[in-house]
Amino acid sequence: MRALLVALFVGASLAAMSCGPVRCTSTSCPTGLLCDPNTLACLERSVDGGSTRTDGGRPDAGERDAGAMPTTDAGPPTVCGSCSLATPLCDEATRRCVRCTATQGCFGDTPVCDLSFQGGLGKCERCVADGGGCGGPTPVCDVVNARCVGCLRNGDCPGGRCDLLRLLCVADDGGVTPFDAGVGGPSCPGPRDGGSLSCVTECPSGFTCQGNECVLNGGGADLQVTLRWDSTEDLDLYVEEPLPDGGTCEIFYGARTPACAAGALDLDSQAGCAMDLVLIENVVYPVDGGRPPAGTYAVRVNHFRTCSAIQWVPFRVEVRKGPTTMGLCGVFKPSDPDWNVGGASGAGRPVMTFTYP
Repeated sequence: MRALLVALFVGASLAAMSCGPVRCTSTSCPTGLLCDPNTLACLERSVDGGSTRTDGGRPDAGERDAGAMPTTDAGPPTVCGSCSLATPLCDEATRRCVRCTATQGCFGDTPVCDLSFQGGLGKCERCVADGGGCGGPTPVCDVVNARCVGCLRNGDCPGGRCDLLRLLCVADDGGVTPFDAGVGGPSCPGPRDGGSLSCVTECPSGFTCQGNECVLNGGGADLQVTLRWDSTEDLDLYVEEPLPDGGTCEIFYGARTPACAAGALDLDSQAGCAMDLVLIENVVYPVDGGRPPAGTYAVRVNHFRTCSAIQWVPFRVEVRKGPTTMGLCGVFKPSDPDWNVGGASGAGRPVMTFTYP
């Protein structure tokens, strides 16, 4: 009898020892299980990357072998475990280690987390595209140059226009600003006139032979609108000419000589990436057909198609009224919403308005 009691006592003791909780580490759980840092128990991985039980919280045989402990009501367990220096923060929303979150990890000169970087791992930046990190008089983020500016396009300036030289919103006074520089990055494309190219009867596309010199199309008229660029991209010039009734008539590659307009588009350069390499488009007016319509003109430029791996497409718009030429410079970048958008009537980035005469 005494031997039997001793055996029962030893068996009960061993049973109590085998049923006691076994705390796990991040590497001690069997394949298919994760160590829950809240309970220090090996739990099954769920479909969404968390850990779960399938029997209402009662450990099954596999969990008992791994030393599992019952779950608590403290909320969904995290699977971040111990995050490394490269990704030091646990994003509870996605249950993984990240570089930064919307509220943690960034400070100083790079206070904003770009949550889109590398699928959500994040990257600390000076500002992000949706305006995060910018405010006051410089509410727009120039992500290419990592700086806050007043505007990058006219759409950033309700009730006004964007001065593309200073990247500030100004009143839309119907005037134009003298050009002297590009908008960051590459410089503004310079003149490509053929004044130094002698001719007898023929000149390159976009030019006419006058007095033994190749002269830009439309140079003899009192009004001329010119688009220049210096890459193989397909850009297009749009001009809205005023009508006597207060409306406008649009001139562009799809309506180069509309009946409602006095002006006409001389050519569609780089059309569909056809490499003519003229890189100039003009809206020209007849030399002897009377004065162009009086009123307010609007000029737009459209990035129709990407023809290369280029990252910057600087452009230059000129308006010549008599002997005076003025204009603006701008640039298209892959991060712009109007990059490689195709085009039709009404397309294009608003660049400037001007009045004639």
